Amino acid sequence: MKNVFITGASGFLGNYLLKFAPADVHILAQYHTTAPAITSSNIDCLQMDYANPDWTQVQHFQPDTIIHCGAMTQIDKCEQRPAAAVTANLTFTKYLCDVANLTGARFVFISTDQVYDGENRDYSETDTANPVNQYGKIKLAAETFVLGNHPNAVVARSALIYGKSLHGKVTFTESMIGRLREGQTVNVFEDEFRTPILVDNLAEAIWELAGNTFTGLLNLGGSQRITRLEMGKIICGMFGFNESGLLSTKMADIHLPAKRPQDLSFDIALAKQVLTTPLTDVSTGLRRAFSQS
Repeated sequence: MKNVFITGASGFLGNYLLKFAPADVHILAQYHTTAPAITSSNIDCLQMDYANPDWTQVQHFQPDTIIHCGAMTQIDKCEQRPAAAVTANLTFTKYLCDVANLTGARFVFISTDQVYDGENRDYSETDTANPVNQYGKIKLAAETFVLGNHPNAVVARSALIYGKSLHGKVTFTESMIGRLREGQTVNVFEDEFRTPILVDNLAEAIWELAGNTFTGLLNLGGSQRITRLEMGKIICGMFGFNESGLLSTKMADIHLPAKRPQDLSFDIALAKQVLTTPLTDVSTGLRRAFSQS
């Protein structure tokens, strides 16, 4: 693994992939509008539009590995603009998969827990995917294409990602901490279950995946099934905030354009077998990310 092409390199996860990149790897970092915040002598940037990509520089770069984390990830936006979501999340993935085959590159595709319907819990890779929103449906179609058309591909389904932003856009976690610090209230779901993964931890796991030989589906989440309300209580305890700022909310009380599955918690047993990177619980992750905040 000498040359690595990373899509979505200016996003939340993308910047952390650049931050945790091995020193001996040469990276071509794709972005759409804003260049990545992380720079280094081994990183070259490439502006590329998902709707009209020019693959000349990528093919000249001859990547050994492609990490595809670029996507249109806003669930409601995908619901309201399905054609744009198909272009960004499916069509571009197909093109990129073809490029990976042409260059002989290993393909690491970052997908989502939204491919499950949320009617059960502790989803494993063998459980049936049954997405309930456009984002999940389009990502599942992309997964199916990748696994059916590239022999050296891994589809990493990511759980809810939390942590500290490197690209200037405030994350949900940072927003919650900021509002609670200022004595404001925060609406948090009491009945939505996830296995959140710290963005640092996810980036480390993806780099390990990029360098090993595992192929197929892999659920990447933290080691703790938790609600946002419970996560908020951990944050309050960590910073000494008053828990009265947490307004417990039920999913049925919030009307959004796209349906949200209720329980997307992961069984990460396979990830623990495949990876040496430890997948941490929320308390450990929050301390790692925000202990200096």
